[in-house]
Amino acid sequence: MFDKNKSALIYIIPVLLIALLAVYFIGKNYGKAKAGAEDSDNLNSQIKPKQLSFPLSTYKDMADTIYTAMVGIGCDFDTIKSNLSKLNTPSDFFQLEKSFGTRDCFTYLWVITPFSGTLIQWFTDQLSTDQKTEISEMLSEKQITLTI
Repeated sequence: MFDKNKSALIYIIPVLLIALLAVYFIGKNYGKAKAGAEDSDNLNSQIKPKQLSFPLSTYKDMADTIYTAMVGIGCDFDTIKSNLSKLNTPSDFFQLEKSFGTRDCFTYLWVITPFSGTLIQWFTDQLSTDQKTEISEMLSEKQITLTI
């Protein structure tokens, strides 16, 4: 029925596809790690430790809460707004952004598309134009410039 060359192709093609996917994802993660390190360096230069309003653990907790409010289907805008309203200085926002880092959202039953990004990228992806404007205006009252 099948000659040996055709039956060998049945095994070789899937192995090649898996190898190509592995190379793609390894390269993609390397690029994200490199970009994340550059973003972190930039944020470090903008954070003035004496202007931080909270201990570093508080920023991590706020970042986790904001992430939870955005991940999945829908977005809990009130939770995001409530956490951002606690910020008092630009350094507070930069520390929150640093604590958030780059976070992923994976596909769940083909309903949610995969996404990975920084806090600003998550805001851009998850919030409506009116919500972005509202947050930007709220933060600008505290001299925190946020352009989403």
